[in-house]
Amino acid sequence: MASATCQFLLQADLIPQLAQKWQHLDLASCDVCLGFSLIVMYDAIGVRRHAGMQAEVLNMIVEDLFQGHPIRKRKLKELLGHTPSQVLAGALLGFVVACICHRACLVAA
Repeated sequence: MASATCQFLLQADLIPQLAQKWQHLDLASCDVCLGFSLIVMYDAIGVRRHAGMQAEVLNMIVEDLFQGHPIRKRKLKELLGHTPSQVLAGALLGFVVACICHRACLVAA
């Protein structure tokens, strides 16, 4: 799937300079970048977000069970991960910034 997506991005009329400049490029690097990006987005939405939710519950349990104990003052970090809309906005922002930087490199060359 990653190769098909990268192939589409390179051959699409949306980014003609990229397609002309990188026609000869093997798509392995694009696949690796897309794979790492998807792993990071999955981690931000899933694992980290659920860890934050569990930290919130654990903080409530510690507060209820340990009245007057020093451990009660230590709180777990609850703001972990991102919502799906935040991850989508970050992915779109990353794509736009990459296109702008690439266009600037083409102009400078």
